[in-house]
Amino acid sequence: MSEFWKILVGGGETPPKPTDVIKALYNVLAQLALYVTIVLAAALVVYHIVVSKRSEEEVAKARKLEVGIIVGYSIGVISTLGLMVLVRTILKGETDTHFWLMVGFAAVVLVGVIAAVIMRKRKVSYAKWVLLGYTLLALAYLIVVLVCFPAEDADYKPLNQTLMYILSGLLVAIIAALAILLDKPADYDSRSITYAAVCIAASFALSYIKFFSLPQGGSITFASMLPLMLYAYMFGLRRGVIAGIVYGVLQFVQSPQFYEPMQALLDYPIAFAGIGMAGVGRKMKFLKSNITAEFCVGAVISVLFRYVAHVLSGYFVFYSWSSGWGDWYAAHPLAYSLAYNAFLFVELAVLLVVGVALLQSKSAKRLISSVSDNGDEQLAAVQA
Repeated sequence: MSEFWKILVGGGETPPKPTDVIKALYNVLAQLALYVTIVLAAALVVYHIVVSKRSEEEVAKARKLEVGIIVGYSIGVISTLGLMVLVRTILKGETDTHFWLMVGFAAVVLVGVIAAVIMRKRKVSYAKWVLLGYTLLALAYLIVVLVCFPAEDADYKPLNQTLMYILSGLLVAIIAALAILLDKPADYDSRSITYAAVCIAASFALSYIKFFSLPQGGSITFASMLPLMLYAYMFGLRRGVIAGIVYGVLQFVQSPQFYEPMQALLDYPIAFAGIGMAGVGRKMKFLKSNITAEFCVGAVISVLFRYVAHVLSGYFVFYSWSSGWGDWYAAHPLAYSLAYNAFLFVELAVLLVVGVALLQSKSAKRLISSVSDNGDEQLAAVQA
């Protein structure tokens, strides 16, 4: 707060820059949002525990109220802090061609998702073919961006572009194969779409609430990945991966870093598609439908996928930044990328603590089990 007033009041001969004022105000509001979120989360948990002992009708009403509060609060955080980030980005002149190309891709993805929802609700008979054509159009857009807009700065030209693209393609193939082989075909009904919207909004809002940020990108947040992971756990790998891709596109708009097309894909849609792997724990029979164990295993695996995506990006594109860590890291950019992106494991620890605490509530377990494919087994375990 003192930093904000110092910048706002000034005191020097030159007035404060608008970008500095926005940044200082953003820091104040983000810090305030952290405390408000913690209090709100605690209040919702207490409220849910109290209401869960009442009739089914009252519980249903309470759930609607909780969802409304979460969505409303998320929209408030996103619109306030998100607008400040966008305005500051524009004022700093960081909205180059690459930025708007990725914003265009984000728009294409979001329009496709909205169109899919509308056609599903109206049960359009040819919806499958329309969505297939739209997906091919989005892929064509992406290919054009990759081919026609390479890195302009020599410092960010990939160490080995061919190997980078091969390994990135392999990572995507593994995520897609696991989602297809380990999960049944997804039915995008109104319930799964509603939950997706709520969880993406909650994760996006929480991503603005940071304990601290790293100097070269990345931050430790208040378990921002938890809602997205819970969605992937409840609704499966396929829908989890799709939700992760949508979230990754939104993340780019929030904090755009575009130095090379494949780098942008690795750091945003591919990295967060990996979070969709959080549901893989449900497929491990040896965990015996233990919700907490399944969630923790899935969370660790999903963060590892995200970690690999960021490590590839860091090694092939951000190798020049390793010089700031000393001569040894400058000579070993892979070690630099592995070490720098290890912040994700701190983030993992935070969300595991919060997630496990949440899953100690039997009402929370019942809610999750009611949506899961193996819900009957899980409900039996909860009731036992």
